[in-house]
Amino acid sequence: MAPAELAALLEREHRERVPFHSLLREAQLPVETASLDQAYAVQDAFVARLCDAAGEPRGYKVGLTSRRMQQMCGIGEPIAGRVLAKRVHVSPAEVLLDHHLHLGIESELCLLLKADLPARTTPYSSVEVARAVGSAAAAFELIDDRGADYARLDAFTLVADNSWNAGVVLAAGSDAGGLDLGALEGRLFVDEHLVDRGRVADALDSPIAVLAWLAAHVGRRGEALRAGDFVMTGSVVPTRFAQAGEHYRFEVTGLAAVELRIRPGSKNRRTSGSKYASGRVG
Repeated sequence: MAPAELAALLEREHRERVPFHSLLREAQLPVETASLDQAYAVQDAFVARLCDAAGEPRGYKVGLTSRRMQQMCGIGEPIAGRVLAKRVHVSPAEVLLDHHLHLGIESELCLLLKADLPARTTPYSSVEVARAVGSAAAAFELIDDRGADYARLDAFTLVADNSWNAGVVLAAGSDAGGLDLGALEGRLFVDEHLVDRGRVADALDSPIAVLAWLAAHVGRRGEALRAGDFVMTGSVVPTRFAQAGEHYRFEVTGLAAVELRIRPGSKNRRTSGSKYASGRVG
């Protein structure tokens, strides 16, 4: 199948709530020859198909930036995806559990850009990247792995499926100029109980390194990061899979906490891109 055909298949499978499975057979690619460039071509076509319902891209997610997350997924390098406008929610938010096949919550630091990082052939330095950051915020990424078997996960299919992004929840941001981003720590609470903690620097050694990786990644594809884009820099702790009634709070040193409550939902499930949470930013 061509990228456009695989994208159409992904859209249908999400709509029909088909469990996650490898696309390598449909793509007629052996796992040893399937490239991430091919996967991103499918992702581009898939995201384009989602825009009518879910809005235009507002930002990026970068995943698998920590060793803990790479070990969880069995993939040894970062991946990227797009976040669409109608899937951006303001903390405190509520999410309906049954609008997802298998909802995961990832606890992250989000960076908002105040300046462009145009595509170029030479890598950006950490100083150049840091100057482009306007603010930082505690955030949750919502993922839907559709019940994936992590022991059989392949990077091609994960990337093609927009790296599983199903939305984000953002707390109020703070000026990043006064923050030592690499020194920040995060603590995740579920129903007021501390369940995990981690260092923001566990993601590629610093959020700035994540942003530099993303700038290089999109630059190789002839694209640019723009002022106003936000970047989810990767989970500080391993993904937790949501249960109805749970309340999540993620605290990052010196930042406003991000909060999310999981509701069971209703029998009338809405399709991808619906207004399934409160506090939506359009």
